[in-house]
Amino acid sequence: MLERRRLVNFSPKSEEWHDWDQARQQNPVPQASNPLLGGGVATLQEELKYVHEMLALGNTALFLDVYPLHRFFMVRGFEEMRRCLRERSSLKDEVLWPIADSVEFGIAQREILQTFQYIEQGKISNSVYEMARHEQLNILQPAIYDVERFALLMRGTQAGNVISLVTGLFSGLPEEIQLTLASLCKSPGDRKIEFSRSPIADLADKDQRMEFVLRAAIQFDTLIRNPITSAQLKSSIVEIAEGMKIK
Repeated sequence: MLERRRLVNFSPKSEEWHDWDQARQQNPVPQASNPLLGGGVATLQEELKYVHEMLALGNTALFLDVYPLHRFFMVRGFEEMRRCLRERSSLKDEVLWPIADSVEFGIAQREILQTFQYIEQGKISNSVYEMARHEQLNILQPAIYDVERFALLMRGTQAGNVISLVTGLFSGLPEEIQLTLASLCKSPGDRKIEFSRSPIADLADKDQRMEFVLRAAIQFDTLIRNPITSAQLKSSIVEIAEGMKIK
């Protein structure tokens, strides 16, 4: 379960907009200003590029940390994981770990064992919450959210989104911070969880973020217990997995 932040959502509304959008797609590194919004957008685009890179770093680190844990549990089971988890840190010099300057690899965090113990017991919503705690507090917080520049942008982006929603300024550009339990960018209302619409909400604040995650875990549990939405979730997960396969 990963956080998703759609920062920009341009919609062609004129020939000029269409021409600019085509040029933007041909230059994937956003360095040119949008002629409709003025030169200040160059700075915004630079900030968006930085946020994109930081989120990519965080997601990469999560995958490198969490996927092997799930794979080990699937193949070897919980009891062997309990015995071997503390030895994982001995591999730190042999693995790709892009956040080594802020997070030590392989620490046997309490949340990890708790996650898989809950899975073993069939307590899925509890396991989701514990793994989210590990991801958010042990990995992402020190790796990206404690970085001052990134934290400031997270606060400013939330406030900017609310102003845009209220005033219509830059209409079409921002979208609310939300978690989508689907393979679609636009998911049904019962499969998305909003972070907050408050202009003073702070995604970099671990307590606010964990309250958001708890709501997501509860919603996920509700969906997984319903035969119809459970099948939809499974289909979305399979679709995502298929899309990640190397062709």
